[in-house]
Amino acid sequence: MRARASRLFVVTGAVALAVGCAELPGGEDEAGVVRSVGSTCVVIDRNEGTVADAHVWQQKPDKNWGGSNSLTTSRGSVGDRQALLYFDTSAIPQDAVVESATLTLNVLLYGGAPVDVYRIKEPWSEGTVTWNSFGSNYDRTEIWTTLPGSSPTSADLTALVQEWVRFAGAGTPGFMNRGMLLNRVTGGSTVFASSECATSGTCGASDLQPRLEVCYSIGSPIELF
Repeated sequence: MRARASRLFVVTGAVALAVGCAELPGGEDEAGVVRSVGSTCVVIDRNEGTVADAHVWQQKPDKNWGGSNSLTTSRGSVGDRQALLYFDTSAIPQDAVVESATLTLNVLLYGGAPVDVYRIKEPWSEGTVTWNSFGSNYDRTEIWTTLPGSSPTSADLTALVQEWVRFAGAGTPGFMNRGMLLNRVTGGSTVFASSECATSGTCGASDLQPRLEVCYSIGSPIELF
């Protein structure tokens, strides 16, 4: 049985479009993910939340691309590019159980190769970050998910978002949300639409901006089938 949303509302503080599932009987949503009774789903993007993105390029280590319509990751003879992406998840309660978190991006050019997702460890700013200022401040030891080479492309970030949500300060479980780094697995380039594509038509098509969909419940979820 598929669950159906009963109402729409805006989550206070997150400024994020949300589907309230408090009156739902549980079950499976359109993506095949089992939801618990009382789960809430939020969509975080530039229109409905706080998002930052930029790419940095080894070949031009002091240049900032925070205002670009594109978000590029590449590997090759002209130097690596790394894409940085941040979604503000602070409005999700710390005791929330994250049932699903899906990252979705649209490819503007090239693509065709998988892209790994890593956790960023240090703060950065969309308007000032460069290759030199970022300094590869990401955890290279763990790949949290991999985006397929299709467009649009989506990947499961449930585990990472849960770690962000549960973090309450130094010495507590989880990680501070500093965002994620996208690294193309093979040589070549993948050019994604950035959050500057939030306005319809800005990138030659309808809204192509990155988005993160998170569904969560408070306390231990009760799953009904």
